[in-house]
Amino acid sequence: MKKKKILMIVSLPPPVHGSNVVNNYIINNKVINRRYEIDVINYSFVNRVEEIGGIGLRKLLLMFYYILLIIKKILFHRPDLVYFPIVPYGVSFLRDALVVFVVKLFRIRLVYHLHGKGAVLYYKKLKWIYNHVYKNVSVICLAEKLTSDIPFYKGTPFILNNGIENLNIPKKINHHDIPNILYLSNFIESKGILVLLEALAIVAKDLPNSFTVTLIGAYSKQITKTFLENNIKEKKLNKYVNLLGPKYREDKISYFQNADIFVFPTYNDCFPLVLLEASQFSLPLVSTYEGGIPSIIRDGVTGFLTKQKDARDLADKLKLLIRDKELRIKMGAAAKKRFEERYTLEKFEDSFCNIIDQIIYK
Repeated sequence: MKKKKILMIVSLPPPVHGSNVVNNYIINNKVINRRYEIDVINYSFVNRVEEIGGIGLRKLLLMFYYILLIIKKILFHRPDLVYFPIVPYGVSFLRDALVVFVVKLFRIRLVYHLHGKGAVLYYKKLKWIYNHVYKNVSVICLAEKLTSDIPFYKGTPFILNNGIENLNIPKKINHHDIPNILYLSNFIESKGILVLLEALAIVAKDLPNSFTVTLIGAYSKQITKTFLENNIKEKKLNKYVNLLGPKYREDKISYFQNADIFVFPTYNDCFPLVLLEASQFSLPLVSTYEGGIPSIIRDGVTGFLTKQKDARDLADKLKLLIRDKELRIKMGAAAKKRFEERYTLEKFEDSFCNIIDQIIYK
């Protein structure tokens, strides 16, 4: 049987963040490439985290270039499906809506893979645009809970949990008596880094000299290295904190292996890959009731879920794990088991192909 053609309009690293990484997994996946004829447009507008947001002449010229390229690909390659991880709100949504309008002119099947949320907040202001964009298309959501962000969508969304490569990390055997807490994400306020520092100040006061912290991430316009260093100093956390820059791929492994607790107090996320990464290193997870995170973390089993922007609640959960080494070990083992059962790249690629087949052959 002749392979079906898919035009993938996706942003790829750099910068490194969840949706870009998943896009990269998909276009380079051997199983997916054997099954379909993949054509890729790298629909990227920034190279660094600090460039995200805003409008400039360069981005406008890039948009014009991408529109022409999309038209060319459709006319000369005639894809059976266009795969597009559309941004759900803001200026980026309006930009992406233009892509949708162009693709729909050619009456080609279109599927959105939603890695973000926020559409429900903007729908009333841009009702006619959302209705047109989401009419007669297929939609993939990362978790059942996230379908509530698109109540205006008339179809039934597909559910596809993220997955990552299984590195087959051996069961963790080196557990520190004084636990090392790891945060690994971009230093963006919405990822909860400032809430974490508030919580650590509380823990340091209640349980002095009982923990260490490693902070890893790419700095941003709002949260620079100097800003973080001053914040750490003001909260008298210098002796506890090891502040590092970004670490990618193999460079991250030793930090996961040296950690005892993984913390990610985000308040703007959907299905963070970093929680899956930490799980396979047998780390108990501490995060928030945000997006699809409750699908990843079984509260009280594989870690703890905390209230968003609540430093006291976060501190209380961290103290439970700091005090109880056996609890850390038990939760970490449960997290690893859940990862192996649900969130490997093999499970992701099987589910992805099944969904795409349903869309193409319906």
